[in-house]
Amino acid sequence: MKEKYISYYEGLQLRRNKDVVLYPIWFLARRLILSLAIVTFDQTVWWQLAIKTALVATSTIIVGQIEPFDAPQLNNQEFFNEVMIMIVLYHIFCFTPFVSDTETQYQVGYSIIFFVCLHFYVNFHLIYKMLYRDMKL
Repeated sequence: MKEKYISYYEGLQLRRNKDVVLYPIWFLARRLILSLAIVTFDQTVWWQLAIKTALVATSTIIVGQIEPFDAPQLNNQEFFNEVMIMIVLYHIFCFTPFVSDTETQYQVGYSIIFFVCLHFYVNFHLIYKMLYRDMKL
């Protein structure tokens, strides 16, 4: 059983903080809630966005308060990922009927592209940095 579920708690600081168990539970619950929200509220995008916003905010709070990973850089990376998801999610609100000006939506589209590219760049940079360090060792 330990080998089967190791991917859910690998790298977590289970010995120092027992609240860390909340992180993998929330990881799975978040996906379940999101899938239920998409299926249940398929005609109302506002509920989907509200639920997604609540899920991301809760994840950000959990990562910021518990700091579930052993390595501080992994905690920072996870926090950065949650913040970037929140930024992109706030941009998506501009593609609803709330903003009817197509020129504004066009400009917001470029802003989303910038933040997604920034997110990719930072994550790939961190991955290559860790790979280089591991290869060097």
